[in-house]
Amino acid sequence: MIGVRGALLDVLFLLGLVSPGLALLAPIQSGPIEREARIRALALGEGDQPERLEALLVSDSWPERLVALEALARCETSGLLGPVLDDVRACLAYSQPNVRAGAIKALVRAGLAGSLQVDMLRLAGDVHPLVRMAAARCDLPGVLSVLVGDSDPQVAAVARWRLMIAGPEAWEQQLDAVLWGTVDLGSVLEPLALGGVSPQLAQALRASDHPEKVLIEGLCVSAGLDPDIHVLLAGFCEGIESRRVLLQRREVARLLGAREDSELGRALGVGLLERARGIDLDGDDEDQLDLLLEGAALCLSPTEAALLGRDLDDERALILWQTLGARRHRWRAADLAPWLHSERDSALRFDIALFASGQLDGPHGKEWVELFLELVHDQAPGLRLAAFRWLSDAKLDGEQEQALRDRWAGLPQAVRWERLRDLPRNRALPTFRDDLLGLLMAQSSGATGAIELLSRFRGDAEVSAALEGELASALDQVADASDEERRRTEASATDLLQALARVDPGRGRALARRGLELASEEHPTTRHELGKAALVVLARSEAGRADLVCAMGKGVPRRVQFEAALQGVKHMSEPREFADSLVALFDRVDQVLQLRAVRALESLEGEFLSAHFVQWITEEGGQQEVQVAAIEALGQRAALAELAPLLQVASPDLRLAVVDQLCNLEGAGAVLRREIERRLVGGNAMPKDSFEAAELLDLLRALACHGPLSAQRLELILERPMARAGAELTLRFRGEGLPGILSTWRPELEAFRVLAKNGQGGQVLAAAGEWWRMDARLLYELAHFGAKDRDVSARLLSAARVALMGEQNPRTSLQVRWLQAGMGAGDALVIERHLGQALRALSQSQRGRLQR
Repeated sequence: MIGVRGALLDVLFLLGLVSPGLALLAPIQSGPIEREARIRALALGEGDQPERLEALLVSDSWPERLVALEALARCETSGLLGPVLDDVRACLAYSQPNVRAGAIKALVRAGLAGSLQVDMLRLAGDVHPLVRMAAARCDLPGVLSVLVGDSDPQVAAVARWRLMIAGPEAWEQQLDAVLWGTVDLGSVLEPLALGGVSPQLAQALRASDHPEKVLIEGLCVSAGLDPDIHVLLAGFCEGIESRRVLLQRREVARLLGAREDSELGRALGVGLLERARGIDLDGDDEDQLDLLLEGAALCLSPTEAALLGRDLDDERALILWQTLGARRHRWRAADLAPWLHSERDSALRFDIALFASGQLDGPHGKEWVELFLELVHDQAPGLRLAAFRWLSDAKLDGEQEQALRDRWAGLPQAVRWERLRDLPRNRALPTFRDDLLGLLMAQSSGATGAIELLSRFRGDAEVSAALEGELASALDQVADASDEERRRTEASATDLLQALARVDPGRGRALARRGLELASEEHPTTRHELGKAALVVLARSEAGRADLVCAMGKGVPRRVQFEAALQGVKHMSEPREFADSLVALFDRVDQVLQLRAVRALESLEGEFLSAHFVQWITEEGGQQEVQVAAIEALGQRAALAELAPLLQVASPDLRLAVVDQLCNLEGAGAVLRREIERRLVGGNAMPKDSFEAAELLDLLRALACHGPLSAQRLELILERPMARAGAELTLRFRGEGLPGILSTWRPELEAFRVLAKNGQGGQVLAAAGEWWRMDARLLYELAHFGAKDRDVSARLLSAARVALMGEQNPRTSLQVRWLQAGMGAGDALVIERHLGQALRALSQSQRGRLQR
């Protein structure tokens, strides 16, 4: 019973007797899906296109005619219509309304509707709304002016939009629609602005008795005419409860502010400021106050707005600056100094300073540096700390840096220590050098920050000597420290050792050895950071490397042994002993250290390591990140014999990692072919299980890296999406949930990327058969992944556009109408971006509609 009811609804929809929404309640049978595939094929020029079109257009079956007309409405080149133009014109008088509507769409798509003005006017009065809706999508002002008053609200709405975006040439029809009340002026401001406002339209409306005087003056601004400022000012806040009107007022203010002749913008801005001063802050006019101040900030030049707004109270000033500060403008320090040096609210001054901080590295940076140097001693804590930070990040010359240092020296001692963290770490600061040395020698609370900053003074003998002296003292403290103090003193000694190694790499090796001795003692509170730093220093010199062997002896903490082995593998010419130590300690350290060990060992020679890599990959309970690193290490070592058996490991993620390594490994082709043949069902069939199918596709991708795939193998690449194309299209047209394209078809997309790069993208499409049947979103992604083959990518993009036009989802209608201009309508990247936006909207809404 359900099938009978669904079929009946489908037929009634085709006849135009039920709405699309009602038709969607019925199960969609194979008929509409197959019809959609035929339309796509014809629109893309697949098969015997010209002969087939001609035969369809004269068919006795109106659904057959509709297939041809829909294909013409979507086709990539308008030249396809020429040979069959007479047949299409004949369809304008066909008895079935769907055919008449389809003929209109085809003529509009080809840009030929204008040559058939009389026919289009006749069809604008057609008895069937479906035909009138098709006529409403044309660009003929005369036809649209008839349809804006259509009895069907949907037809009238489309005609209104099309008429208002028709541009200045349609101004007379636009004027008639507005004056006769067919169109509400406030609701069509957006399409009028998109199409371009004619000065004649604006002048005619101004001369009429239309009551919306404020809107008309706004149109005058859009048309480039001088508006009546008194009218604009009097009604600037009228109707702003509508968001559309609110945005229009802001746009008017922006346009006036952008004009070269600033007098009109200034007049409106001054008037808006004056009105804003009179608004009661405790009243219900908050929205008006916001708009008045935003409008003033847009109308006036930034400099003038900053000057005229000085007498505003803090609350109003903050609203003004929220818009004013966002405008791009090269401020001068004198413009903002009165605001920043005032007694105003600290939050307001902070926002203004934040807006201005970007000027520190600008063309007037010197004057801004002077201003911000004054703010370092501001009364507001937040502002003075931010000013110091902004100055620290700026590119200061020597004189300016000295001035910053002088301001810093004037801060309280605790604040000075805190501000050290704001100083840049990427370069030495000569003006702060003596102060930093003083903090270091005094062992004050700021010594930690001073050590890090001093480490940038590479080659400075005095800094090096000071660090060496402090390091010797710190090591003595470590040796004598109690259990409670050991960790703190070790941390200080570590910082000093690392800083000394940066300033003078050849100095302090004796102290590094002593630090290593202290770190090698078993102690319950040690964290071994001192030992690690000492080992790094020692490993940089040939003399120091001899100590690495001693650090791996018995009684030395495991963490120190491991670090010594890592350094030995990295720096020693004969690293076998150190590699053996890493292997021995591998199971006794955490995942982070295991990962470092694998990365260190991957570049060493020796087959014995490959066996260990395999062991770490296959052992139960291993950490996946470490296992993947070990697989990559085998790939780095070109260990094909060890990698091949790993295609059978239990973890799918590890198997994928193995396949990735086999992609470019010489000789791996034979291994991959054997594995592919083992996984195929019945010789050349894709496994039914989705995980197994995905793995087979990954193997095919890897094999494609070693040479062209055979025709038999190419058939497998798009087999799964082709098999599900009809079912997925049905799901979307029913409004049911859809899976994500990138997650569902990742193996296919990745395989297609490699094949397109190798020049086999076109062969993949040919092997798939009627590839244009696939989901528009998947066609789009295939075009992206196959971008290395421009011809194939262009074909896929065209197919995605044609498929998308058949879905006509309301949320994608704007992008579809734009795309109907054709692939040659503009820059290819812009067209592709619009196509992507339309497809994303479709993915979000998850509902489409088949064209009949």
